[in-house]
Amino acid sequence: MKNMMSWRYLGVGLIGIAFALLSSCASVATLKELPGQNVEIELTFNSSIDTSRYGYVVALSTQPILLPQQGKYLPLPGLDFSNDAIGVDNTSGTLSDYYANFFDTWTDFIIIGQSGVRLHQHQTGSYFPSAVTNNDHFSFSPDPSFTQTNAGATSGTVKITFPLNSLSIQPSLLYFAFFTLHNPYNLSAGATGRLISQVNSTDTVIQTIAITTKSGSVFSSPVQPGAEIRTWRIKVF
Repeated sequence: MKNMMSWRYLGVGLIGIAFALLSSCASVATLKELPGQNVEIELTFNSSIDTSRYGYVVALSTQPILLPQQGKYLPLPGLDFSNDAIGVDNTSGTLSDYYANFFDTWTDFIIIGQSGVRLHQHQTGSYFPSAVTNNDHFSFSPDPSFTQTNAGATSGTVKITFPLNSLSIQPSLLYFAFFTLHNPYNLSAGATGRLISQVNSTDTVIQTIAITTKSGSVFSSPVQPGAEIRTWRIKVF
């Protein structure tokens, strides 16, 4: 009888231990990873980059980002532009065409050029508007509080790291578009020009709610040295 009681207690004890282990495993499985706090972007090019000739741009949004075709003019919000180029590339020849067709899908963009690394965004923290005056266009000036680290352009690589909370939006999914602009009009430093090389945002969407890394390669016809994007990598951490 004592042996039977001992085996009964042993069985109850084993069941209790098994239940505790299962409960522990279940709680671990439901834990969520901590959301990312920073973004690191690295782009490599077909040769050494040249910020005296090109602007290297990262556009960001909570939805797919629209861009014009390669070779078309793109007057980025807040930067100088050429009325002649707008007249050639747009049927109506107005600055607002670019906002209605492209910029109203963007929330922020970072440009790396002669003037350094600058963040531009819509001041109300949403998408850029679909229609603007010239005064509106120039109101989207660089954010003076934007801070980034590890900014550099060594040989054929551009790399920047910045906090997620410096952006105007804090989404769980963040879309990126990478592209290079040439300035053929010799306007002021950082002025924009024609689009040379690009990576579509549908390929570069990434979660920000967890530590994540995503990368890819670009296969395109050769363009000017220092302008063609070859590889890209995004890290949220």
